[in-house]
Amino acid sequence: EGTTYNSGGGVTPWGTWISAEESLDGQGFWDVDPYGLREPLLTALGSNTPQYYDSFTFDARNEFEPKFFFSEDTRWGSVRRFTPNPLVVVPPTDPDAYQMLQYNYDHEYLVLEPSPDGDTGTFRWSQSILEGEQSASTYHENVEGMECQDGLLTFVTKRSREIFTLDLDALTYSKLNPVGGSFEGEPDSVTHMYKTGEKPGENILFITEEADSEDGFFSGVHGYEQATGLMYPLLKATGYSELDEVTGVTFSPDLYHMYVAIQDEGVVLDVFRTDGYPFNGPPDPTSSPTTVATLSPTDGPTVSPTNVPTGGPTVSPTNVPTSAPTVQPVVSITAAPSVSTSAAPTVSATTSPTNPRSSRYLPGQLDFEENGLLLSAGLSARIIARSEEAVIMGDENGVSDDTFHVYPDAAACFPHPDGIENGWAYVSNSNANDGAGGVGAIYFDGQGQVTGYQRLLEGTTYNSGGGVTPWGTWISAEESLDGQGFWDVDPYGLREPLLTALGSNTPQYYDSFTFDARNEFEPKFFFSEDTRWGSVRRFTPNPLVVVPPTDPDAYQMLQYNYDHEYLVLEPSPDGDTGTFRWSQSILEGEQSASTYHENVEGMECQDGLLTFVTKRSREIFTLDLDALTYSKLNPVGGSFEGEPDSVTHMYKTGEKPGENILFITEEADSEDGFFSGVHGYEQATGLMYPLLKATGYSELDEVTGVTFSPDLYHMYVAIQDEGVVLDVFRTDGYPFNGPPDPTSSPTTVATLSPTDGPTVSPTNVPTGGPTVSPTNVPTSAPTVQPVVSITAAPSVSTSAAPTVSATTSPTNPRSSRYLPGQLDFEENGLLLSAGLSARIIARSEEAVIMGDENGVSDDTFHVYPDAAACFPHPDGIENGWAYVSNSNANDGAGGVGAIYFDGQGQVTGYQRLLEGTTYNS
Repeated sequence: EGTTYNSGGGVTPWGTWISAEESLDGQGFWDVDPYGLREPLLTALGSNTPQYYDSFTFDARNEFEPKFFFSEDTRWGSVRRFTPNPLVVVPPTDPDAYQMLQYNYDHEYLVLEPSPDGDTGTFRWSQSILEGEQSASTYHENVEGMECQDGLLTFVTKRSREIFTLDLDALTYSKLNPVGGSFEGEPDSVTHMYKTGEKPGENILFITEEADSEDGFFSGVHGYEQATGLMYPLLKATGYSELDEVTGVTFSPDLYHMYVAIQDEGVVLDVFRTDGYPFNGPPDPTSSPTTVATLSPTDGPTVSPTNVPTGGPTVSPTNVPTSAPTVQPVVSITAAPSVSTSAAPTVSATTSPTNPRSSRYLPGQLDFEENGLLLSAGLSARIIARSEEAVIMGDENGVSDDTFHVYPDAAACFPHPDGIENGWAYVSNSNANDGAGGVGAIYFDGQGQVTGYQRLLEGTTYNSGGGVTPWGTWISAEESLDGQGFWDVDPYGLREPLLTALGSNTPQYYDSFTFDARNEFEPKFFFSEDTRWGSVRRFTPNPLVVVPPTDPDAYQMLQYNYDHEYLVLEPSPDGDTGTFRWSQSILEGEQSASTYHENVEGMECQDGLLTFVTKRSREIFTLDLDALTYSKLNPVGGSFEGEPDSVTHMYKTGEKPGENILFITEEADSEDGFFSGVHGYEQATGLMYPLLKATGYSELDEVTGVTFSPDLYHMYVAIQDEGVVLDVFRTDGYPFNGPPDPTSSPTTVATLSPTDGPTVSPTNVPTGGPTVSPTNVPTSAPTVQPVVSITAAPSVSTSAAPTVSATTSPTNPRSSRYLPGQLDFEENGLLLSAGLSARIIARSEEAVIMGDENGVSDDTFHVYPDAAACFPHPDGIENGWAYVSNSNANDGAGGVGAIYFDGQGQVTGYQRLLEGTTYNS
């Protein structure tokens, strides 16, 4: 204690904390043991000359030639490299390693030499401080956070708001200025998710930002993938002053906890994922087991150890026929086509990747172009069909007899009659005119490889929308006065297509179809009409022909005209909610449509909720069929801007009530100047994000035919005018609904290839959720030692997490999916990315509450918490870790303090480690 403005700092190779005094009234850099095992030592960094010092880092890849770097937060403050005296250089594990910073030796200063483009260049180290200061004031003034990982030295500049990355081996650098994107404030501290050498090429740099009263926004934390350039906001401190600062961001050694501090408020928060996984996500599906913990999303993380998964996901199907599909004529009633287990076809990209691919699935973060699609991070796409060309089958098994149909539109997937282990069919409309429309189907084996294609319906006109029946067939709608209505088409051609009684066999601009069969003896069928006056209609079949969906005659429910009713909305004064009823009057229905919901396009019913989209007003309506109430959303101006078209849910009805995602396609408009795409919409939380954009195709083209394979590993999308169908999949080997819940039973999943198409590499199915490795955890509370005492490290307890009341109650439903960059949930003063939660663990000038009602700390938590880092317990992280934090106070009131945790992340103690310093920043 007794230091001033302890602001920045960094970690040493020997596992201590360097605390920098950012003040002319200070003394420099202090080497502080995180467990108080020795007295804090003033180092020789900066030649013991007080200055506005900030950050510290090192490059010790060669442990016998280590280099140390530090920064100075002024306009002329140079970035400095310190080389210790070779006489005192020892490996970091040597007890005397700290002496490398005790003796003044060789200080050098960074000099940048930019290329003509200004964003890249070379650099050198100079013995002249004047050269270093000139370089700083010209190119990189006010350097704040700095970290070195795997030979890359990264730092941020406060005034110009840039990120510099220096390759210490090649002596080259690059810089990025992300102002105007997700990152707008003045960058401050930085920390990597992984430590040096752990995950080269996969690291994420987390950057805090200082808000500025003139900018009108709040400080926060952003993630930045240096390998890909992808950047996204992780959280914003919206519940605190706009002038306050998010500081002290660091990760626990097990990556389950991100700690952040709010400086002026003096609050430290523990942020964690609600899905039970660490911040680096679930284990690679093909990797060896890892140790993880399940966290509670409410008051704080509670560990519920389970069994460790023993390997990656496996594919359940075993009895897969090996013969190619038998393509039957449309009218023939024959056996379902069998499928082969051939490898995925090699499909050449029409648009080559233009930037590095992110290895993390981050829906909403569009960062990678492939085959004409701008994809969310962690996705890949391959082309599987083109209009008027034969469909290529897998494993060089030839091509289909029929050519793929033109103008592909609405589509759905259907499992093979003998189970998805034998494959599925992608059934797609053809939106062609003058009797050239119809329906076709691409067939796949259980591994997602193409095995055949056939036409199922021909001679129809403008087959645009449709839907799935309870008995597993496809309803294809003719959106034309020259058409005949709705056709019931078997996806495997096992019976002749049948014209239904929907719409009383009257041609119209019909579009979508769906059903509510929760009561299988009182089913309801719904369909839409894409005109200004087109009513939403409910069809009730004749009770005399109603049978369960599994009955072979179930299709006859749509063969006999019976009861048609029409939707009538009755809005509340707010206009966004209301009630509804079904009327026998078509005029009432048309009046309601033209007033409130003209041009209804896509429609789906799931779990008693009927959802449809309106093209002209660009709204999403959700009707509660039991409560007879509705709500609507207009997301124009956010991530969704075009005219909504088709819709599909990820899960089928009853599978995941409350957790479903609605995927919506949009039509681009030449006047809007953007491209069509696909968006995800969580109905339970209101969260919406773009999944992909068709940037490689015409602005006037349309993304259609979005649907999922039954195993959720494949999202199929079509580009209508171009006549292309693509298979989109995650590159991390998981299905679109993500890894299995860490506390759930085993699921069947497959590993996909990120290049030409998905290739299944079956491994072992995880047998349960993640478990906690630590076993030998001491049960006593930490012994808090005086700053100067050299004693044993504090031991820790396995107590439960303390119950911490939220200072800001949650204001909206919490998303169950971790979607970094999608800020959607407020808790304890933080606006968090979907799938995160936060608890307060310390407040300035208050004793720190320990877990399991074990009392409070003797010391009160320090004021103005700033830069911080976590350090594992000397006996291993199973025994816990320390969160070591600067105190950025003036007039000798600064210093360093540490909060201690056990191996489960529960607080066990707090102590002051350094006092009497100034502005430890």
